[in-house]
Amino acid sequence: MREAYATGDADRLVRVFDPGGFTDMSSGEPSNYGAAAIEALRERASELFKDYAVKMSIIINIVVGSNSAHDYGWHEFTLTPKRGGAPIRKRERYFEMWTKKLSGAWRIYSSSPTAM
Repeated sequence: MREAYATGDADRLVRVFDPGGFTDMSSGEPSNYGAAAIEALRERASELFKDYAVKMSIIINIVVGSNSAHDYGWHEFTLTPKRGGAPIRKRERYFEMWTKKLSGAWRIYSSSPTAM
């Protein structure tokens, strides 16, 4: 996820999320589910990446089970305007639920918030 923000790659970002059951409960946004959640996240991230270079830091606690995990804490973003200007710092609380797919890959299926 950090690398997707750092490279400004919305498609890479949405690949972290489970398209079969992802629930997006981003602060200040309507809740979306499944494919609609993925598309809403892609659109918000694409808009963000047009105007800003983004650095993301994570301050978290992670609790892992055999096939599920949850993590929570803060996402800290430094948004550097591409047209110049002072960087903007944002810190947002989050909670994420992860599921382990049959392939062994971990995917986020519920998140609050996911993008600004």
